[in-house]
Amino acid sequence: MKLYTARSGRANKQTAIENGVGLMMVDHWTDHTAYPFYAIDNGCYSAYARGIRWDPAPFLHNLHKAQELAEVTGIKPQFAVLPDIVAGGEASLEKSRRWHYMLAAEYPAIPFYIAVQDGIEPDTAPLPVGIAGIFVGGTKTWKLRTMSAWAEYAHRHGIGIHALIIDLRPSIECA
Repeated sequence: MKLYTARSGRANKQTAIENGVGLMMVDHWTDHTAYPFYAIDNGCYSAYARGIRWDPAPFLHNLHKAQELAEVTGIKPQFAVLPDIVAGGEASLEKSRRWHYMLAAEYPAIPFYIAVQDGIEPDTAPLPVGIAGIFVGGTKTWKLRTMSAWAEYAHRHGIGIHALIIDLRPSIECA
């Protein structure tokens, strides 16, 4: 299990580093070198929560920086979450599939996770070939109800899984 924080303030950063917690980058490139590992969120939920339209530019910038870093140093993110639609069900999955198709060849060093949400159940919605893992999004009730099924699905398919519980900080990833 790996823990991540999206809060990079001075006090939180020090506590996270001391406890082996990684950084979940959201919205802008953050110096992650002090953290033991990092991942990249697409920022869709962050925009939704702020009531603004999602802009892909920061996410694409973060992917570009991560790819460059990986090519030069070999350090790469644990994963990046493909763009999705908050509470979007099957439409969200389709959006993520299209983004995966566009991004996988351009950013080969980055393992991509696809977001699953309310209305998407394990084994009923085919996930893209080459996906590195599943990011369990959706409502807290749905996550808690389906998380173990998604974990079983991920392990059966040899891919990673990450679950974010907003009420509990930091988020949890099971490898």
